[in-house]
Amino acid sequence: MWVIVLLALFVATIASYGMIPTLIYKIRNNMRRKERTDKVLYLTFDDGPDRKFTPSLLELLNQYDIKASFFVVASFAGRHPDIIANIKENGHCIALHSYQHNNPFWQTPTQIKLDFEQSLKVFRNQKINPCGYRPPWLRFNLPSMQQMKNYHLKPMLCNVMAEDWRAHTTADAICKKLLNRSKSGDIICLHDGRGRNEAPGRMIEALKKAIPCWLSQGYRFLKVDEYDE
Repeated sequence: MWVIVLLALFVATIASYGMIPTLIYKIRNNMRRKERTDKVLYLTFDDGPDRKFTPSLLELLNQYDIKASFFVVASFAGRHPDIIANIKENGHCIALHSYQHNNPFWQTPTQIKLDFEQSLKVFRNQKINPCGYRPPWLRFNLPSMQQMKNYHLKPMLCNVMAEDWRAHTTADAICKKLLNRSKSGDIICLHDGRGRNEAPGRMIEALKKAIPCWLSQGYRFLKVDEYDE
């Protein structure tokens, strides 16, 4: 009997710490989303900046005069201040995607607090005013909720993913998913860093095909700090 009670308490604790906060934010995200009639998409990129891929991505976005949102890993941002400067100079939005991309579900409150402190220190040094926060693996926990409140960071999830991080996916497969899954008002999550087998390169090739299709359909692109407009 006591074993069952202890097991139930353990499961309830785990759920309260990570599962329930994540579920709450995902429900809020779905409720908040309203399909627009004016053909708008929000391109967002996680896990950068990357020395090899992010500059190529910026060139592609500049080619079409598209503004996007970059959810950067702060430790990577600290290593590549020139790329961050390029992102800012080209008018893109910069948001936080943790310090080292550790899974929040397995982090203690102290680790979460330190993660935010280190991240915001990097941002301050680079004069970045973050436009939001997206946790690694889209997983919140109670301490991350508190830290977002402390630093006035708006949680920003997504509506569309294309599994572009997978090691053996192709540019054509990514492009097909993007075109089939996206509709007006969607926040699209892609990855300009950390993908397996140089996956960000295939993501960029996919966008080279998807962007002209979106534009031909009348879509325009906004940043996540314009999401409520």
